[in-house]
Amino acid sequence: MLVTQSDGSTDVIEVDPEGDVRVPSWISEDSYTVVLTGSPDYDVMIDVTPIGTKTSRGPIVPVAFPFAEQVEVTPGMLVFTADQLDEDGNLILPGNWNVFQTVQVTAVDDDWVDGGDTKVFAPVPHTVSDIQGPLFVSGGGGVGSLVSSDPLMLPGETNVKPATGNVVSITTDTLTVNRDDVLAAEGIDTLDDLVSGPEESVVRTVEITEGPNVGEFRRIIGYEENTADGTVLLKLNEAWSVAESDLTLITKYAITNESRNFFVDETEQVDYMFVFNEDSLADTVGILTERRIIGLGMGIDVTIGEETYGGGITYEDLESLEINLGRGNDTLDVQSIHHRDDYRTVTVVNTGENTAGGNAVVSRIILISGVRS
Repeated sequence: MLVTQSDGSTDVIEVDPEGDVRVPSWISEDSYTVVLTGSPDYDVMIDVTPIGTKTSRGPIVPVAFPFAEQVEVTPGMLVFTADQLDEDGNLILPGNWNVFQTVQVTAVDDDWVDGGDTKVFAPVPHTVSDIQGPLFVSGGGGVGSLVSSDPLMLPGETNVKPATGNVVSITTDTLTVNRDDVLAAEGIDTLDDLVSGPEESVVRTVEITEGPNVGEFRRIIGYEENTADGTVLLKLNEAWSVAESDLTLITKYAITNESRNFFVDETEQVDYMFVFNEDSLADTVGILTERRIIGLGMGIDVTIGEETYGGGITYEDLESLEINLGRGNDTLDVQSIHHRDDYRTVTVVNTGENTAGGNAVVSRIILISGVRS
């Protein structure tokens, strides 16, 4: 099936219901065409139905909160007929499967405010074939760095945050800085703003901007003000990974904000990853290892700059992995599975529907690694 949108998209805007038309009336209507790309074995009927869209500004539409159909479509049904052939395969009566049919889309004109605050993505098939670039998934919390490798940068570009000030002194798990520099940082009105409350999803952190391990950050869990010399000692959640003999090389810092997820205790967390490919109709081949999922229609390895990144999905620090295979004749080579020495990890492979013999059968393979309790 081929869907062609006018001017590359289908967009409509509701005309002002009070009669003060601020947009041309033709903007409230648009259309797209649908055609089959090959003759089907049987006639095909396509139900065209608007999907309720969330609205969240002003008086909401008077339907089950908070979804409503914001457009009308005509016709509501498209019928494509197949070619009729005789027993020898000769064409008797051509079908209309290769004739473009137009669907008209019109914005619903009513007195209710249609909010644009909430955006809704149209449903798409659950397939992994759209993953054509390397995808990295890490279930681990913060290790003092946002990424495991330097990004690819343009000539002259840097990846260092602007410094808040100079380091006065440093130990393995504290940092002493000038009070005036801290209070000049964005979002810091008083020193109490350095310590985040337990309900906050983003916490205050301090990051190295000059010296070894630039970009490494630690959460600020407390402070001590020295009014005599105008300094503040920042207490950190854990020690720097810099060798103690090199700590004096850290000369500048930045007060930053990072997600609380970076500072969770991973021994108390269970991280899940679900791979949805159950809508795939293709016959695909894939490989599962303890760190990668390769194939299944996903992209191959790519080289960016001078570094090669593995295609498919590269994952780490997960406790539970579930893969839903498609409806085709898939082959998944399980070479190894992820594991933790101190925790029982689970890998689940749902092999998809096998409709051979008219019976739909879904097989589930459960693989367990690690300690048992």
